[in-house]
Amino acid sequence: MLTVISHLEQPITFDSFFGPVTLQPGRNENVDERRWRNCKTHNADLQALIKKGLVVVEELG
Repeated sequence: MLTVISHLEQPITFDSFFGPVTLQPGRNENVDERRWRNCKTHNADLQALIKKGLVVVEELG
C-alpha cells in the first residue's frame, strides 16, 4: 500500500485495469499499489498531475 498526497481541491477518481483509484484532497493512505502503478503508466490525466506536482507519492524511509 502507498501513501499519495493530492494537492487538488476536489476528490478525483482514475480508472485502472484493476479497478478505480480515488484520491481525496490531502493525504491518501493505503492506496492499492497495483492499481496505482497501472494508472500511473496508462492514465494521461494522472501523468499530467504528477508532472505538475499536484499528486505526489510519499516516499517512506
